[in-house]
Amino acid sequence: MVQLYSRCLGRAAVPTLLNLPVEMLLFIADHLSSTPEGILALALTCRSLFHVFRSDMAKLRNHQCRSNLLLLLEKDLGDRFFYCSMCCQLHSFPPWWKFGRLSDIQSPLLSDTKHRQQRFWPGTAGYRMYVSFAHARLVMNRHLYGAPKGLPLGNLDVESTWAWSTVDCPMWQQRLSARIFGDELFLRVAHTIEGTDTTLRKALDEAMLYRVCTDVVGYDYGLRRVLALAGEPEDDGEMQQEEGKKKAGARSSLRTCRDELGSCTICLTDYTTAIERSEIRIGPVVDGWRVTITAYHGVGGCRDVEDWRWVALVGANTGYGIDFSAALDGRDTAAFPPGWVMQKWQAADHLPEDHP
Repeated sequence: MVQLYSRCLGRAAVPTLLNLPVEMLLFIADHLSSTPEGILALALTCRSLFHVFRSDMAKLRNHQCRSNLLLLLEKDLGDRFFYCSMCCQLHSFPPWWKFGRLSDIQSPLLSDTKHRQQRFWPGTAGYRMYVSFAHARLVMNRHLYGAPKGLPLGNLDVESTWAWSTVDCPMWQQRLSARIFGDELFLRVAHTIEGTDTTLRKALDEAMLYRVCTDVVGYDYGLRRVLALAGEPEDDGEMQQEEGKKKAGARSSLRTCRDELGSCTICLTDYTTAIERSEIRIGPVVDGWRVTITAYHGVGGCRDVEDWRWVALVGANTGYGIDFSAALDGRDTAAFPPGWVMQKWQAADHLPEDHP
């Protein structure tokens, strides 16, 4: 078809590069010879040069050389493709991804076992709101290479609701936002749940698989692992409602607190917990509680799935064949003390927003 099309249009124009003197072409080739991927990129500019440097194509059998070449191509073709370090291939993504939210982006590519394991699930695994490594890389490509490459940062702004059951169970609300600071991606997820004293305590204690990060997750005692949710209850002497009946002077199972800091010892996650009084307006207005856990996650540069920041964040979900040895020692608290991730996020409040 291409040959037929060329015949219809007449003889194809000579590539501009071939109009250069032979000496100049040899100089360019000599300059690029220090990096095999440079010669390969030159060979791909036109068919004539491809035949000249055909013997160099064997270098593509080398994994590192192939990877470096694909990274060069990603910079030029990043509006349609992104590099996958697991496959050592360029994967295409449809144009409409640029206009959708993270929760709307579904793809067979991201659903196979290998790529499915490269997901960070805030809240609960299996729910629709997640950040895959592909999403994170595409957002960083837009930051590093500019529009129209990759995806805009705003694609990671997502809000969702979720409940363990539909029967007398408060809804978790999750709000995800993202920032780029120092060529690294940071996420903030606000987890909010509210209800009466009894229903909220039950929801928190039954949140056995609910996660702040992969390591700070409810198990047998639900989210009591978050210290602010495991403290001794306070006796405030106020009117409390329990199972639909008001009892004067009842002890609350929660205690008020404001932005109580916690940190993961494995991944770059800091989180604050706020517990406050709230009016519950589902049905009759009653006194209740609102719990907000705001988690800050350091994701890293999103250049390699074996980056310890990403591996530590994904945790046991990482999958077969991924080298996670760099994450085994956990978070270096000397380099990344508790509160470091949160402070990075807050410092960005005083800088221009990076929303390409």
